[in-house]
Amino acid sequence: MRLLGVGGVFGYIGWFRTKGIGTYRSYVTNAKKSFLIYRTKGMPIAISVNEPDEFMPYYLKGGAK
Repeated sequence: MRLLGVGGVFGYIGWFRTKGIGTYRSYVTNAKKSFLIYRTKGMPIAISVNEPDEFMPYYLKGGAK
C-alpha cells in the first residue's frame, strides 16, 4: 500500500507499507534489481542499483568512509 509517493511507470518512490515488512521507504526504479536494507534505527529502505553484484560487496564492507 502506498502511503505517500509515486508507484508505477517511473518506479516506486516514497513511503509504502506491506504486511510482511511494515512501513518502509522506497527508492526503486527497477524492481528486478532492488533489495531491502534493514537499519538499526529508523525504517527499512528499499533501493535499486544498476549493478547489484558490484554494489553488495561494497555495501557489506561498510561503503565509503
